[in-house]
Amino acid sequence: MSACPQPPAPPVESLANRHLEPAGSIPLPGRGQSLAWAPDGRRLAFSALTRVYVQELDGQSHPRRLTESEMPAFQPSWSPDGKYIAWSSDLDPAKADDLGAGAGALQNIWIMPASDPEQKRQVTKRGGVMPTFSPDGSR
Repeated sequence: MSACPQPPAPPVESLANRHLEPAGSIPLPGRGQSLAWAPDGRRLAFSALTRVYVQELDGQSHPRRLTESEMPAFQPSWSPDGKYIAWSSDLDPAKADDLGAGAGALQNIWIMPASDPEQKRQVTKRGGVMPTFSPDGSR
């Protein structure tokens, strides 16, 4: 008995949206990475082209860029209540090495209200990647 061939995986630039009728896809800028569903299932945070974005999954919205710095930002993570997004970045260009911004600087964890990216703040000073909130959101 031979196994049935598997269909090819969908491209990273498109993501199936479970909230559309009928099911559709959402174009992501560049090659979306580190996809993180909001706890309410209505938004998606992701990194693409070294920036963090949020996409409303209503079938009409476009990705909204949350990080504006020239320094790369990656690995977004939602708080359990969906009010905050954490990510890792080496946002301090003064600490970048000869390879250029972000190429060798120490990454740290940052956090911001999902509704107000201007209120970002650094939460680690000695490095950190792949942020994750505690189940109750207190840490």
